[in-house]
This record gives sequence, structure tokens and C-alpha cells, in this order.
Amino acid sequence: MKLECKCGELIPDTEQTQKFRLMTTTNWSMLLDTVDSEIEAIGSDSTKEDAIMKIRYVEKSSQVWECPNCKRLVSLHGGEVLYFKPELA
Repeated sequence: MKLECKCGELIPDTEQTQKFRLMTTTNWSMLLDTVDSEIEAIGSDSTKEDAIMKIRYVEKSSQVWECPNCKRLVSLHGGEVLYFKPELA
């Protein structure tokens, strides 16, 4: 699939073209809490691999692509396409 930027450029939505990840503050806190609890659990019956896999599956971020033409950031969130345009300071 390809995303269409507002400038008309088509951006392939693949892992190879993804540039950034977007995460809400709540989801970031959830990720950190999971990391903490999994690190503490490593000494019990859990293995390092189990902990790593649990952390990977808690991921709550969205993929973000950069338009090669206009440099807008494009993301999918809640069924919507979001556009972020860089501004000069």
C-alpha cells in the first residue's frame, strides 16, 4: 500500500521506508512500566527471551514516514492519516 502526501507524492508504507515512531505519553509510560516489571521478573522463572518478547508485544507506537518531496511526516492513527509539516523557526 502507498500513502498519498498532501503534496501528491506517493509514499510506500513499508518498514524500509518508515523513518520514525510516534507514541503517546500514556503508551510511553506503559512501555516503561512493562520494561521495569520484566527486568524484575528475570530472576524468577522468566528468561531473558521471555522478557524481551513481552516487551516487544506491548508496543503502542505508530509508524511515521517522511515525504521525500515536501518533508511532511505522515502517520496512520485511529484509522486517520495524520500530516505534520515542518515549519521554519
